[in-house]
Amino acid sequence: MDKTEKETSPINQDELLRVFSRRLRSARKKKGITERKASEVSDVAQTSISDYETGKSLPDPETLKFLADYYGVSTDYLLGLTEFIAPVEKCEEKLYGNTDLIQIYNTLTRFSDQYRRHFLTYMNGCIRGMSLDDEKNESEGQTP
Repeated sequence: MDKTEKETSPINQDELLRVFSRRLRSARKKKGITERKASEVSDVAQTSISDYETGKSLPDPETLKFLADYYGVSTDYLLGLTEFIAPVEKCEEKLYGNTDLIQIYNTLTRFSDQYRRHFLTYMNGCIRGMSLDDEKNESEGQTP
């Protein structure tokens, strides 16, 4: 890799392996399957799945795409290129026809990466707080 390629690379190899392994393991656990089951459905050796999840290696592009599709996440998310978990197509399906969400999305795309991260962290906190309030109201027999 020449100097120009290295400077424009969004993530170094060690960081890529670290992020990928963590996100892949998390996606598998959210799916509720074992490494063995992941191996069976992907037709990849269990040792390879383990190597992916421990940051020892990366899958080939075909396997990467299969695993992302199987877990319902985007390849960009697994590779640490975005914080958005869902593939674009799934996001578009959810946004379609919802003008409020489309307006929010269009506004967010104009923010800097740093500001967008701060905003999303704030909103996630608000959402968690609302969820806690909803649970409290439900346990007290109230509706939001």
